[in-house]
Amino acid sequence: MNLTENREKKFTYATFALYILGWVLGSDYIIWALLSFCGSAVCALGTVPFDVKNKKEQQTQVYIAIAAFILPALGALWIGYQDSADANRFRIYLSEHRCKNMGLTITGYSKGGCDRFGNCEESHEIEEPEYFCAATRKRITYSDFKAGHYEQ
Repeated sequence: MNLTENREKKFTYATFALYILGWVLGSDYIIWALLSFCGSAVCALGTVPFDVKNKKEQQTQVYIAIAAFILPALGALWIGYQDSADANRFRIYLSEHRCKNMGLTITGYSKGGCDRFGNCEESHEIEEPEYFCAATRKRITYSDFKAGHYEQ
């Protein structure tokens, strides 16, 4: 079996497999996801045959495809990682300040309204858990923590 015969096809499959693997790993395994996305980009470069006449043109198209797929994936990965880090910091804060769950509290109201198809939704209350911290003697919610309304 000649391995160079199906070289481009194998690189194409590897590109898609590594790209999907990067999404599956997500922000839980950020280093492995980054390596997977980078591997996907490298495999995409291998899809251009060696002996083609318009190699530069095909390479340019691959670069554009890499930018179109990998950059948004890296952005989404970074946002997911930041959200995960914020949730971890909040859990650590609750633990350090000996906070106990006091139940749900209303932190806001949704806007409600109708879409272009006539599907209407009433505004409703937005609830989230509220915690009482023994160290600070104050109540806190995750929204307050993200907004910076907490004491060290």
